[in-house]
Amino acid sequence: MPGPRVRRADSVDFVVPPDASAPGTEVQARYRGHLQSNESFFADTSGNRSVDSSQGVSYQINPKLLTRWRAEETRLWKTGSNTAGVVSGSGEARYRFNKFLGVRAGFGGVRYEDDSSRPLYSGDLDVYPIKNLLLTAGYGRVAVAPTFDAAQFDLAAQGWHGRADYRTRNFSAAANLSFNHYSDGNHSEREAGELLRWFEFPDKRFAIAAGYAPVYRETVYPSRDGT
Repeated sequence: MPGPRVRRADSVDFVVPPDASAPGTEVQARYRGHLQSNESFFADTSGNRSVDSSQGVSYQINPKLLTRWRAEETRLWKTGSNTAGVVSGSGEARYRFNKFLGVRAGFGGVRYEDDSSRPLYSGDLDVYPIKNLLLTAGYGRVAVAPTFDAAQFDLAAQGWHGRADYRTRNFSAAANLSFNHYSDGNHSEREAGELLRWFEFPDKRFAIAAGYAPVYRETVYPSRDGT
């Protein structure tokens, strides 16, 4: 049975000014970057515990090209047991053709507690039908480690996914749907939602977010051999 989940997110924006010595500086734009750190704790009534820590940076190379880099570590344990860890890192590039359409491609890797590793990848099509709303669909592979017991199997999941994401300056709402094939032969269908409210510090450079996940459902289909 699910238990409490505590989440904290901190972010800071930065601006990289144009090079004053470069030709044509007077018409060059200032490109913005974004740093974000997330920490979350999860517990359930079966004794499972996890702490997830992630750091990310994004940088706007030009008006059409955005890059993102992300590192994440998850520590899992059960009451009275040692911990198991999963560490992953990835990079992503997004190219926006126009105000309505863009594409993304990402690549990275995950390292498990037993020092084995797997490559991670993703490819997505982004559609922006109205202001502040993003609809995206794609295919990719992600690391999976929901509990301490599951972390022993070095799991990864790959398959199709979709997302609807609405964001304003201080509020965001998202809904996700995915169909995945796990490396142990199982399959799943997952639906989830999330609400986040950002609270800015007076200097407008730092913010803290509080969130709630009101919708969550995951159905796992066993592999054909019943394992």
